[in-house]
Amino acid sequence: MTVQKPIAGVSIRHFAKKGGKKDGKPDKQQLEKDKIREEFAEVDTEDIKNQYQESLDEVLEDIEEKLAQIKSGRASNDIFDDLEVKAYGESQVFQDLCQTIVRSPSLLTVKVFDEGVKEEVVKTLNRCDMDIEVQMEGKDIRIKLGQGKKEQQEQTLKRLKELTEEGKKGLRNARHEVNDTIKKLMKIMPKDSVKQFEGELEKQLKESEKQLQELIQHKQTEVSKQ
Repeated sequence: MTVQKPIAGVSIRHFAKKGGKKDGKPDKQQLEKDKIREEFAEVDTEDIKNQYQESLDEVLEDIEEKLAQIKSGRASNDIFDDLEVKAYGESQVFQDLCQTIVRSPSLLTVKVFDEGVKEEVVKTLNRCDMDIEVQMEGKDIRIKLGQGKKEQQEQTLKRLKELTEEGKKGLRNARHEVNDTIKKLMKIMPKDSVKQFEGELEKQLKESEKQLQELIQHKQTEVSKQ
């Protein structure tokens, strides 16, 4: 049994010949092939695969960024990074004013660099929508995390389902875009070569779908430990 090797860097213009005339008139079918050949004059199959992979990766990166915005409810050094504190006459990023230290899965200590803005930091923490208990502990701020409300967890799981569908749709859209290229290649490349190339693109899609599922499952596990 012969195992087909992946198509590596095949020049697409290699598959089309210069158009000629038929019965004294331009051969429209061949002219169309010439046009496709010129469109892909500086492109080979590896270029198409790389561009396709970039599109798939962009979808995964976007989903990963959105997942990072979903807080698990567990103690972490960056749990308050999205907060802004009104200090020095304008809004300041929380981590520029404080250091957050994890003491246990449900306990944190916030060390404020400037004693003069501690009151505003406390106000910000009390106003945030997290399930936390804020207490003064000497020069520091002691934060106790709540057990997490069932409604919040349900909303988080709902958001994960939305991101799953958003990711799948993004990956499908990337596949549909490359399908337009495949349709053109079918006019100038041997059928077997196109079929093999489509198989390689499908492998890329399956791998990206697997990565998407792993991202979602990781966040689901994180949320379930609240």
